[in-house]
Amino acid sequence: MEENWSVETLSSNPQPPTSASNESCVVQYAELAPDDHVLLTADVGPQGLEEAADYAAELGLNRPRFVQMPHHGSRHNVTPEVLDRWLGPRKAEGTVVGVSFCSIGAGKHDYPRGQVKNAFIRRGYKVYTNKNGWISHYKGKGHDQMRPAVPEEFAVKVEAP
Repeated sequence: MEENWSVETLSSNPQPPTSASNESCVVQYAELAPDDHVLLTADVGPQGLEEAADYAAELGLNRPRFVQMPHHGSRHNVTPEVLDRWLGPRKAEGTVVGVSFCSIGAGKHDYPRGQVKNAFIRRGYKVYTNKNGWISHYKGKGHDQMRPAVPEEFAVKVEAP
């Protein structure tokens, strides 16, 4: 079955499941400014993301505007349900409320997986990868030493949810 905006093929029960060592990765959340929230996920899987979402809900944390895509965009590390909890439900096509960066090793041309990238986009998160070199996400003046190598589109302005 091919995906389109209304058809999501990302599994709610990925097999094989994420390893215990990946599920125990640290999930970090930071509020850098009133409307600037960051979620760093390392290689965590759905179980660890659910546990972190439970704790985030207890603390009353806001949705992140910047998300590191877990485990290079593997389809075993996220589910539609956990993405809904962290990023919110699917949005109208073309809506952008945040960004997701995906770190990919050299020669990993099949990452991030299409199903995962599409799931982030459906929830309003524009996806960037480092497939073609360094990437930088900034507000204001940015990083002077990187500016010539970074296209202007990476100075992402996001709208309020």
